[in-house]
Parts: sequence; structure tokens; C-alpha cells
Amino acid sequence: QMQAEGVDPANIAMAFGVTEAHVTRRLKLAHLPADVLAALRGNEITLGNAAAFTITDDSKLALEVLARVRGQSYSDRQIKQMLKPDAIQSSDRRIIFIGHDAYVAAGGKISADLFADVVYYEDVDLVDRLFGEALQDAADKCIAKGWKWAEAATDSYIGYWELDQKNYARVYRDEGEMTEEQSERYDELAELAEAEVIDEAGQAELDAFDTILKGDFSETARSVAGMLVYVNNTGELQVCDGLIRPEDKAIAVGGGVLAN
Repeated sequence: QMQAEGVDPANIAMAFGVTEAHVTRRLKLAHLPADVLAALRGNEITLGNAAAFTITDDSKLALEVLARVRGQSYSDRQIKQMLKPDAIQSSDRRIIFIGHDAYVAAGGKISADLFADVVYYEDVDLVDRLFGEALQDAADKCIAKGWKWAEAATDSYIGYWELDQKNYARVYRDEGEMTEEQSERYDELAELAEAEVIDEAGQAELDAFDTILKGDFSETARSVAGMLVYVNNTGELQVCDGLIRPEDKAIAVGGGVLAN
């Protein structure tokens, strides 16, 4: 009644002493199709099942799914899957990598599961396009750093089997060296980090030393080698570098980068 009179959820929540999220969820339930509410009232679906129907505004689809689950023992998750068979959730590695804002800015449609704090990204083709473009952009930036080639891979993991199948050779970083003074400082910072008492400046200094120890590829190695660029299951950009293609092996051997 208050909503019909134009009162917003924030003020409704204040009037009843509950959270705004609670009000929003209840209003969403109240606006479900009449048949869904009738099934809930008749104990043909559970309250959790009814909440699952709030993820769609497609009444026709909702009624089709209701006909399938009414009086049956379907879980909330199964109902959501029927209602959003193709939608991508916010936990998907592609969404994490490209970012919510980039998807929305490109005109992508989203919907929310208010009862599970999950966002659904409806335009799968758009997600795939944005993901491919962002991944290719990352590969192009690697080439700009002097690598002969960089290939965007859509896989979430690159293992030795994949490298072996493509008959890549591999070269590695030249070891980095630190002075005696730097080594002593490194040990000092490492102890602080292990004791979890290192400050932000100290951690930055320790990271810089780790970069030195990690070493780097020589310019000659970069000129004949490349990398596969991919995104792992947690949405983080990864590279499998120092790869030499079969057609470049002779050049790498001639340049002293690769053993004959």
C-alpha cells in the first residue's frame, strides 16, 4: 500500500524498522505472476522456489517453468538454471577480467538475484567479444615490450601437454643478482614479512628485490620467442612466456638463445 502511494523502499524500511534490502526483496516477491503466488499459497512450491522466480521479468517464461516444477521437488538452483540457462554470473572469470563497468558501458543487459546477491549478465555474445578484445589487447602490449609474438588463448590453464602438442621449445630468464648489501636487506625484510610486521614501504622494497631475483629475458631471447596470454579461473591475467615456435628454432639456435 505504501509503495502504491509512492513511498520509496528506503522510507518503507524506515517505517517498519527493517533494512531496505528486506523491503526490496519482499516487493519483488509481491510482484511475481499471480500463478506463481498461487502455487506458493497452495504449498506447491517453497518460498525459496518462489524467490528464484524473481530473477526474471519474462512472465511467459516464468509460467512455463512453473508448469514444470509445480508440485515437484526442484531445488532453487535448478529453477534459476531454467530461468537463466545462458546467463553468466558475476563470478565468471570473463566478467572479473573485463569488469562490470565495461560490460554495462557497452550496452550489456544485467539482472540481479536479490536473494543471493548474484548479478546475471544476459548478453553472452557481448561478454565473449569484450573478453576476446581485452585479451588481445593484453597480448598486443606484450609484443610492444619486445617479444616476437604473443597469442591470446581462451583457455583458463596452459599446461605442459598443450605446449608439447604445439612442439614449442622454451627459454628461461637470466638469473638476477643482488649485491651483498642488497642480500642482507632482503633477508631482513623477508623476516619481517614472515612475522607479518612489515609495513607498506618495506613490502614494496621486498617486491622490488623479488623482481631482481626473478631475473628477466634478454633482448635477444625476446626477439625470437613469444608467449601465450590467458586468464585463469579467478579472472587474473597469466602468461606462459619464453616459447619458441618450431619455425623459429633454427634462428634461436643461430643466435645462441637455444641449444642445438
